Amino acid sequence: MSRPTENRWRLGADRLRRGSLGVCLVVWERVLRLRRLHRDERGVLSVMSLIFILGLAMLLGMIINVGRHVDDKLKMQNAADAATYSSTVVLARGMNAVAFSNHLLCDTFALTAFLREARDQNAQSMTPAILQAWSNVGGILEKGMFPLHPRFQAAGPAIAAKVPLEREAVRTFGELGVAVAAEVLPPLEYSLRERLIPEYQRALVQTMPLVAQSVANDVSVRHGRHPDSRQDRSETRLRGLQVGVLWRTSVQPAGYPDERDPSYRTLPAVDPSPGTAMGTQPPVPDPTPDGMEGLDFAAVPGAGFYLQRSLLQREQLARGYLDQWVDDRLRFFAYEGKMSQYFQLYHVFACGQLLRLLNEEYPTSNLLHVIRLAPNGADPNRFRDCTDCLQSARDYLDQGFMFVGVSYRRRLKETQPGLYRWALSHDPLTFAQAELFIPQARMWWHDGSPGGTSNGNIGGGGFGVPIDIPLDPVTTGPTPPGWHHDNWSADWSLLNQNWTVRLVPATHPEVISILQTHPPAGAIASGQPLQVVLPGFSGLDMSRLRDINSH
Repeated sequence: MSRPTENRWRLGADRLRRGSLGVCLVVWERVLRLRRLHRDERGVLSVMSLIFILGLAMLLGMIINVGRHVDDKLKMQNAADAATYSSTVVLARGMNAVAFSNHLLCDTFALTAFLREARDQNAQSMTPAILQAWSNVGGILEKGMFPLHPRFQAAGPAIAAKVPLEREAVRTFGELGVAVAAEVLPPLEYSLRERLIPEYQRALVQTMPLVAQSVANDVSVRHGRHPDSRQDRSETRLRGLQVGVLWRTSVQPAGYPDERDPSYRTLPAVDPSPGTAMGTQPPVPDPTPDGMEGLDFAAVPGAGFYLQRSLLQREQLARGYLDQWVDDRLRFFAYEGKMSQYFQLYHVFACGQLLRLLNEEYPTSNLLHVIRLAPNGADPNRFRDCTDCLQSARDYLDQGFMFVGVSYRRRLKETQPGLYRWALSHDPLTFAQAELFIPQARMWWHDGSPGGTSNGNIGGGGFGVPIDIPLDPVTTGPTPPGWHHDNWSADWSLLNQNWTVRLVPATHPEVISILQTHPPAGAIASGQPLQVVLPGFSGLDMSRLRDINSH
């Protein structure tokens, strides 16, 4: 078709479109285009892929978001477990340190008495008369006044030969004791005169809860750090530090507000020293008082009971240590040098020195710390074997020996905040509960063993002298088969150095109150105020908390 003819057709078509027929043609043309579009499948896969990718992106964002929150929850729970356990271990070490210093104080009394006798030589002054009496007996035996008994004839020369040796042994040991006492006794007497050990114990009881609180916060902060320094700074800027607090079951942080009240302090230890509260001046005044002696005696109920218990424990333990010192240092005179009676005399005079220290010089000072009684006045050591006081034992443990550690931090930023939001009305927190306790001795089965005879030796002649002295043979009977306990103390007291810690299910009734309470600013070791939103838990009881608590 020529170009003029084509132009005429276009002009005609334009005229038809302007008319009614043109309208119909335009509609029909569009219908044909739609039909062709319906049959044309090119590009359909691209549209479906776009929708599928968008859905996958949303699903991936949800998975990442949930994974980040779960990971953060697990890390916070690990932080709470570690902070609770570590901080309560500090309290256990504080209890063991108080128990150790109780033993140290009694050993100081015993060694002071031992060295005072070594300095004064009261026992040595009586041995010449005893050895002279033996010399007289030996001379009588040597003269043959007992001809019917040949053994007495040999005993006379033996006594005569041994008396000078024992006299020399007593003299040498006495000189050695004087030399040692001159060097060691002044520091021991200074320690007792200055009340250094009780002052250390009082400072320990006041300080260890603060150390435990600092450990709880430090462990929680360290668990909240990110290994990448840049990301750690970013998370810290958005969420702040992860803070840890160790709570007591009285809904008070450990170490807060102070540890002066002996009835409610964190460590259940009481100083029974009356100081000047009894209206009497001690025979040996404290040259440098710490200002805390006598405060517990004036504040704790039943102070007289604590005083009597401390005095009794101090005397029993000091006597035991003195017996060990005498038995160990003077065993030569107990087995090989019996003629002089130096062992028995030394023990008697050393006991006299100890009683003078305990009853005359320090009758109401340098006392042992004792464990706090139950609120009803019961002795906690009875709870182990008591069958009718289980509820009292539980209350005593819950009030004084259970601790709850909580880790706080602001909520995590959502991965896709436009699609997902934080569903809770409060920031996340995790918690754990720990118990401070004395483990019972484990039981083990013994198959039984026959008896036997052993020849031991003393070993060591005292003060580092390398002398081995054989003992008399010791015969032991057979051990019957049966269950036996391990050989460690299970006494619930401050003479036991076996205090330890374990994590227990967080089921204490005050856990809900603890989780809803802001710790005071002074109770956070970092010094920073807690800027998190705590849960309301209105109407929540322990049964529902156990349902949602995964600990």
